[in-house]
Amino acid sequence: MFGVGLKGAGISIMLLLLAIFINQKLDGSSIINHSIILKLVGAVFVIMGIAVHLWTTWTLRNWWIKGQLCIVGPFKYFRHPMYAAWITFISFGTALFLNSWVYIVWAILLHPIWHKLVSKEEQMMVELFTNDYVSKAFNRGLVRYKTIAEGAEKCDFRFKKGRETFVYPLNKGWPPLFLDVNTDL
Repeated sequence: MFGVGLKGAGISIMLLLLAIFINQKLDGSSIINHSIILKLVGAVFVIMGIAVHLWTTWTLRNWWIKGQLCIVGPFKYFRHPMYAAWITFISFGTALFLNSWVYIVWAILLHPIWHKLVSKEEQMMVELFTNDYVSKAFNRGLVRYKTIAEGAEKCDFRFKKGRETFVYPLNKGWPPLFLDVNTDL
């Protein structure tokens, strides 16, 4: 149902293999000569990425079963924390650890590739979770102030930046009594 992770990982690894080949042909284009500090920084980034990935897995363990939109844990900070862990921390940390401009280019190239892959998943999330996802992911909420049912000339439904979804209560209530499914006929 969800996930472009395996496809993205496959593409990332194939591009990494290509980067390794290019790096060998260029006889290793090092970023700096004494790379111990760069290796340490790279290792810290990789460890941070693994930590975010594990945190995401731990957070999602119950949400997958419920089929609900997860908005806690790392999802407060990233829309797709597993992917962010890979392209922001792990791949960049690997590039620094390997101390080569070719690997830095590889890590940078992953961003537009993953962006394209994730756009399909974004659309699926909007379709599944509609207002909740748009509200949380894009910081926009559906706001409704007027309806034709209340006698307004037109409906006023808008997505507003920086808002939670809010539907102004109708004067007569909604749903109308004739639509109430709890009423015995």
